[in-house]
Amino acid sequence: MHPDTAGTLFALGLLHNKKGEYDLALEYLKQTLDIARKKLGNQHPNTQRTFEIIAILYEQAGDEEKAAKYRAMLVEPEEDKQE
Repeated sequence: MHPDTAGTLFALGLLHNKKGEYDLALEYLKQTLDIARKKLGNQHPNTQRTFEIIAILYEQAGDEEKAAKYRAMLVEPEEDKQE
């Protein structure tokens, strides 16, 4: 798969979300997530951002159960350790 595929799918997902086409947006974002998880891992910032956006879309649709599933995959950022 070409490296730009995930970026293109992500952009399509955001576009369809903006147009109010939430089912299509979720379809593209889930494809993005599949690629990101395989290529980058769950903790990569791009993967995390996709988890977050999918969770938000499910929250907007009123599906708290699915939103919680994707929110559970989010990793808390490490705080800066200043001494």
